[in-house]
Amino acid sequence: MDLIYQSKSTSNLSRILITSGSQELKQIKSTLGSPLRLQTTFKTTSFPICLFLLNYFQKSIMYYSITHIHQKIKEVNMTDASYIFLAGASRGVGKEIAKCLRQQNYKVKALLRQEDSRPELEAMGIEVVMGDALDTVSVERAILTNGSIEAVISTIGGLPKDGQRADYLGNKNLIDAAFKAKVNKFILISSIGSGESVVALPPPALETLKPVLIEKEQAEKYLIASGLTYTIIRPGGLKSEPATGNGILTEDYKVAGTIHRADVAELVCKCLFSDAANNKVLSAVDRGMMYGKTEFEEFSLI
Repeated sequence: MDLIYQSKSTSNLSRILITSGSQELKQIKSTLGSPLRLQTTFKTTSFPICLFLLNYFQKSIMYYSITHIHQKIKEVNMTDASYIFLAGASRGVGKEIAKCLRQQNYKVKALLRQEDSRPELEAMGIEVVMGDALDTVSVERAILTNGSIEAVISTIGGLPKDGQRADYLGNKNLIDAAFKAKVNKFILISSIGSGESVVALPPPALETLKPVLIEKEQAEKYLIASGLTYTIIRPGGLKSEPATGNGILTEDYKVAGTIHRADVAELVCKCLFSDAANNKVLSAVDRGMMYGKTEFEEFSLI
């Protein structure tokens, strides 16, 4: 995206071209003074977006980078266009993500295996499609038909069905369908203990969770090799309590702790349009509920 500013500081309306990057907008203000109008030259230009950006810059010109504006453009586009496809919305973190997305007015399509949660999700304004993540045909039908999909979020896993877990195979089917649909991002909710983060878990917990973690690691590796833009989030121990607002992300795989499901959901929603989170594997914990290593670098989504 290129942004062209015009200033009324001279009679000829001097202009400057700011190309995509992380240059601070305060440089624009010091160069041009008060902006008169904003022109945009990118493929999805539309009047609502231009108006939004104009208002946004006028109010916040001293504080935001071009990278941050890219994120805002994506968010504006999403409220009126494509769906977010959510697998695992019937319970736990998935249900909290569904709530978070709808609170932000995103269009959501949820894949459900059983009808139990359908009335609740539909009451939230979510489009429900029935299907089993372990069934390739139903997954492709859900993702490849009836509207374009901007991003896929998967929280699926749990108890085996007929001896087969969905942690790997179910996510593999979703990843394959997402690739065919050319979605812009795939967010996979995994777990601390998967991959190199195995060192963060005490031996008793590792022994208990080992079968699950093996499949989660397989799913992570498959997503990374898929060619999709991805974000993998590995939460610590999960609690079903209201959000604390203290959820944080880090690339430090040695970090361990617990986190409320609602806080994981908020982090997922923030990652959705964050370019900084692209192709990252991140651990998620509550800064007030950590154990073991407590000194680490927090990951910034801006």
